[in-house]
Amino acid sequence: MKIKIALIFFLFLLAIIQIIFLSKRAPAEIKKEEITAKIKEADDWRKYALEYNGKVDVKIPGIKKQNQIKAKNYFIFSPYMNGRYDEIIAEAARFYNLDFYLIKAIIRAESDFNPRCISHKGAKGLMQIIPDNFEDLGISNPFHPWQNVFGGCLFYKHQLDKFGSHDKALWAYNAGPGAVDNYMPTETRIYISRVKKYYYQYSGQRLI
Repeated sequence: MKIKIALIFFLFLLAIIQIIFLSKRAPAEIKKEEITAKIKEADDWRKYALEYNGKVDVKIPGIKKQNQIKAKNYFIFSPYMNGRYDEIIAEAARFYNLDFYLIKAIIRAESDFNPRCISHKGAKGLMQIIPDNFEDLGISNPFHPWQNVFGGCLFYKHQLDKFGSHDKALWAYNAGPGAVDNYMPTETRIYISRVKKYYYQYSGQRLI
């Protein structure tokens, strides 16, 4: 009798453990490329960012319900320190063979990750692109994160190839290519210092 009771108790305990395990099991893995494609298909990042901001019941077309939390963490809600635009930055950095952490540091210094940012000089978006450069950089909507980051990375790549160092490339990015090798204004010195500080925070290394 005691053995029978012990067996029933053991089976009951085993059932409880299985229920707890299944309830905590992570949802099926989801490919980031799939989410990227779905949001690009909609072609309106700002619409999604505004619509889903602050919500838990995120609904992205084509993504299974159990993966919504993963989806929002990849693309919508993560604070900038945790990668709000990391997917776009990583994609552009790979494409132009640039340092992911450097581009992230530049964006933080330029706009503090505000895609609607407009400077007093008229520079717009995450990487603060001057309107005169929109056409050359293929930008039709400077407030679209993909366009802005890819355009900003292309511009920075041009400066890095032209001047050969990050210090001068950042100088050109901030003050314009024509200002390099002339007197560096205090504003630009502060800007370069901030980018290097953020770069160190993100990467744990000094920008050389």
